[in-house]
Amino acid sequence: MVGRASDCDLVVDHPTVSGRHLRMSWQGDRIRIEDLASANGTFVDDERVSQATVRPGDNVLLGQVAFPWGDPALKPFLRLAAKGTMVAPPTLAGNMARSTLRIVGVLIAMAAALIGGLWMTDPGRNFLNYLKLQQQAATASTDEEAFVRTTMVPQLRRALDPTEPTVRNTAVQLAARNEGTFRVEQVAAIWSHVRERWRYVNDPRGREYVATPRESIQNQYAGDCDDFAVTLAAMVRAIGGDARVVFMEGARGGHAYAEACVQEQPAAVATKIAQFYGRNWARYASNRQHIAYRSSPSCPVWLNLDWNANVPGGDYEPERWAVAAYADGRTEVLAVAPGAEPTASARRAATATAPQRLPTTRRR
Repeated sequence: MVGRASDCDLVVDHPTVSGRHLRMSWQGDRIRIEDLASANGTFVDDERVSQATVRPGDNVLLGQVAFPWGDPALKPFLRLAAKGTMVAPPTLAGNMARSTLRIVGVLIAMAAALIGGLWMTDPGRNFLNYLKLQQQAATASTDEEAFVRTTMVPQLRRALDPTEPTVRNTAVQLAARNEGTFRVEQVAAIWSHVRERWRYVNDPRGREYVATPRESIQNQYAGDCDDFAVTLAAMVRAIGGDARVVFMEGARGGHAYAEACVQEQPAAVATKIAQFYGRNWARYASNRQHIAYRSSPSCPVWLNLDWNANVPGGDYEPERWAVAAYADGRTEVLAVAPGAEPTASARRAATATAPQRLPTTRRR
């Protein structure tokens, strides 16, 4: 039983959820949900239903709130699956990440699906994709990394295409103002152009939707924080640079921002950014006379391109956890920006990935 009432098996405390909103039961390898005449309805893929069958992790709304597949109270129910191999949704995957047996079960199930020819049908392909996501989640080092791998990475790989004509042409036109090989001044030109025009608009209700950069550009630079981050990352990649998207949780909840890799020493990057903005540096940077960035063995400067910064290399917001996602599907748990209570997994992250600051030199 799912609802707002305290005696429900799964309590969802939201004003649009009824006291006893719906009933769930296993039906083979799928879950049957029955709406119990709730006031605000139950929705599957945005269609209101009185009953339906779903899989763990599907897009289900209770009134106006997404079904909490990751709630610990749901775990015993999910384990009751008739076939019992992989029923945990992405947000529960951290609990199975330490289980070798579960990983083996996924591999066996994938092999059986291939042998059975499931890849020849749409349901088969969907099932194989589901198993693949679960295997990726099972090998994640933290619950947060598992969430990013299963929920955000599939959308990022679609969105971070540097050859898409609209993205490529727009980025080239902006970068050409500072012609030459890839350089930090081109990153600054792109950042300023997009940031000055961006207007914030929410995702569709109950979904974590990552718009393609083409969509954001055609919408005259509108969307939420992950759309902004993906647009910047794709444009940086379109002019020969490398970029990643960092997902994090801060004081105001979930957030996303881009970081661009600049293959120069931090001191040179700091000076060039200050010189790029010239007399406007004080207006952009206020009283800050530094840039913020991360480093890695492959990149001396992962420059912060957060929407909330006033300039490329602006300060990071306080973070509880942070996970970087790359265009090729890789993910990396990062040490967090200070100012918030980090999660236990964030404390274990390599301190080399923590944000740093470096003073800048303005052009006189």
